[in-house]
Amino acid sequence: MRASTTASTGPAHCSGRWSTRDCSARRAAAVFTTTRDVSRRGLVDVDALVERINDFIGRHAGHAPESIDTDIFEQGYVSSIFSVNILTWVEKTFGLEVLSEDLRIDNFRTVRSIADFIERKQAASATQ
Repeated sequence: MRASTTASTGPAHCSGRWSTRDCSARRAAAVFTTTRDVSRRGLVDVDALVERINDFIGRHAGHAPESIDTDIFEQGYVSSIFSVNILTWVEKTFGLEVLSEDLRIDNFRTVRSIADFIERKQAASATQ
C-alpha cells in the first residue's frame, strides 16, 4: 500500500509559483512515501539510490518525477538524447557496464526500474 505523492500539496511539479521550501518538502515527501514498498524488496540503501536518481533527473529535466513509478519518457522528463546521459551516468556513478542486452526501455522507464536495474547489475557483478 503506497501513499500518494499528489495529495493537495500543489502541482505535480514545482514551478516558479511555489517557494523553494514547498518544492523541497514535496521532493522529500515523494522520496519518502514512494520508497517504502521498494525497501521491502531488499534494495541496498534504496532511499539513497532513489534520491540520487531523482536528483540526477531533476537537475537535467528541471524537476524530479513526482513518484518512482512515473514513466519518465511518457511524461517528458527524458528525451532519447537524455537517455544516453542516463546510461553514461549509471555506468560512471555506480561502476557498472551497461551492455547491449541491457538496453531495454523497461530497465529505464521509471526511477524504480532504474534502481532495480542498478541493484541487479551490482548483485551480478558481486557474484563474479
